Amino acid sequence: MKLAAMPSAMATVLAALLIVAPVLVGCSSTSQGTMTYPNGDTYTGEFKAGIANGQGTMTYPIGDTYTGEFKDGKRNGQGTITDPNGTTYTGELLNYKFNGQGTETYADGTTYTGKFKDGERNGLGTYTWPDGHTYTGEFKAGRPAP
Repeated sequence: MKLAAMPSAMATVLAALLIVAPVLVGCSSTSQGTMTYPNGDTYTGEFKAGIANGQGTMTYPIGDTYTGEFKDGKRNGQGTITDPNGTTYTGELLNYKFNGQGTETYADGTTYTGKFKDGERNGLGTYTWPDGHTYTGEFKAGRPAP
């Protein structure tokens, strides 16, 4: 049946669906795969509309690796970052920064477990040195609060 032969309201709705449907399907489609970006970053994981969304791993040319949740192409949610020096962070991230509860472990065995805000230790946490000594308390701007 041609659109011209349909009642006008029905033809309008059908014409709108024919135009919008492919866009909606493309925006909500999810897939798995690997993408290498021009700067050398490589992402393997879930995509939505061609952007990293869901679980995945990003490997950076400098040697860092992030495995965890992505939202709209950004590291957001739970994940683990490992740098080439052996330092790891496991915990919550928001817009590429440590935010929320997490654990940072250095190659020498030093650890911090606690709250982070905007990439710095901030809030209640425990810092443990390689020899076993610990400090538990409040942190502000990355340092023990007075």
